[in-house]
Amino acid sequence: MWLKYDFVSIPYTRRKRSIGKSRWTLKKKIKLFVDSFVSFSYAPLRLITISGLLLGLISFIYAIYVVFARLSGVIDVQGWTTMMVVFLVISSFQMISIGIIGEYLWRSLESSRKRAPYVIDQVI
Repeated sequence: MWLKYDFVSIPYTRRKRSIGKSRWTLKKKIKLFVDSFVSFSYAPLRLITISGLLLGLISFIYAIYVVFARLSGVIDVQGWTTMMVVFLVISSFQMISIGIIGEYLWRSLESSRKRAPYVIDQVI
């Protein structure tokens, strides 16, 4: 797949297991799925970055609301507004930073895999 060739499926008929029992438990199957998804896709890292950006936008809107509520007297608790604004801004910044660092690490990993930049199809 990483060579950009079309995927070809080779059909076969699996014979029934005559001796023993499969050792592929549900836990092992889930681990294989997660490892395959994380190893060949940068989608989780991109999702973290996008989540951080969305959290930042939502926290900015909510921070404006909280400050307005504090100034209008709806919120009477001392320090709650400041704590919420700081917590929201810092948590969104952390999510964005983790996503960016993860994408840099992914690109570094991709370049270190030493995959051939080209494949010789035919020698003349």
